[in-house]
Amino acid sequence: MTAASARGRIAPALDLRWLIRRMYPDDPITRRLLRERQPLTLARARALWFLIRALVFEERLRFHRPFTPRKPNGVAIEITNACNLRCTMCNLVTMERPPRFMKMDVYRQVVDRCAELGVRSVRLHTYGETILHPQLGEMLRYATEKGLRTWISTNGQLLNERKARMLLGSGVSAVRFSVEGADRDTYEAIRAGGTWERLLANMKRFRELRDELSPSTRIGLNTVVMRRTLDAIDRIQEVFGPYVDEIEFSALEGLGAGGRALADGEFIEDHSRSRRIPCRLLWDMMNVSVTGQATLCCADVEAEKVVGDALAEDLASIWKGEELEHARRLHRARDFAALGICDGCTFGVTNTARNRFRYALLNDRVSYGGKVR
Repeated sequence: MTAASARGRIAPALDLRWLIRRMYPDDPITRRLLRERQPLTLARARALWFLIRALVFEERLRFHRPFTPRKPNGVAIEITNACNLRCTMCNLVTMERPPRFMKMDVYRQVVDRCAELGVRSVRLHTYGETILHPQLGEMLRYATEKGLRTWISTNGQLLNERKARMLLGSGVSAVRFSVEGADRDTYEAIRAGGTWERLLANMKRFRELRDELSPSTRIGLNTVVMRRTLDAIDRIQEVFGPYVDEIEFSALEGLGAGGRALADGEFIEDHSRSRRIPCRLLWDMMNVSVTGQATLCCADVEAEKVVGDALAEDLASIWKGEELEHARRLHRARDFAALGICDGCTFGVTNTARNRFRYALLNDRVSYGGKVR
């Protein structure tokens, strides 16, 4: 079955533009969705179901009663906070922590605790470029042997032949490229220090090696939608479609205390007029810093908001411990300022169920294999 048939149209005569007009403000994302017919596809039917479920479960029930799931959906392990780029919208440009790599014995303990808790997925990334870690292959293999699904995010600049073969031989489940723009000037202006030609060459070769060595490894591309990348929405499939299995557009986030200032002038959403919900990551994701400390969230660029020690405590105790439960109570009460780091964060605005559905519609405009539906 092809990607197009698997995500095929189930109600070609039904045009979802009427729903888009009713649900969303007149901004650049909405206007792009209204340019052409939006038929009901299988992917969009699923997205509608997730929208309804999120509106009822997350935003009507989950955030209005004291309920915490037994375990997080995933754990983000910061194996390094070093990076070869200085992307304009990334909190890392303000980081004062010295760059370092997670030690292998620390990593093993964290992964062991993930496996003990029954966590199914680990992301070897918070801040920093994952591929910089000299023991990445060994780390991925260890997590895979423990039965965990592993995925990494990379800017792709360092993904040469040797590292590509290392990744594909490690059992990694998915590799996601983070890219902004569909041309050299835009890309290199945002991904400061990156080279457009190197990115394309590395992605092309990685796809060739993936098809040869590890067909089950998924290749994705995530691109942040901001005012400077609006034109790329219509071109990114043409440029990157041959190299990836899926393309995901995501909203620009102003994460944590300083993220809004970094992204100022580039936001699509009008945060001043939008409803803010509690941060769903407090119920979905645990973060472990390069030193093995569990931290409040991925926006904590200095890893200061420690909620537990993953080397000394089991993750279940941290996950349902007083530090995280206190943060959840404050979010349920919409007292975001009390946590400091959450006060100016925009995640609770851009990640409402309604807005996530809009980006799902945007994602579903493309198919894979080089053709736009």
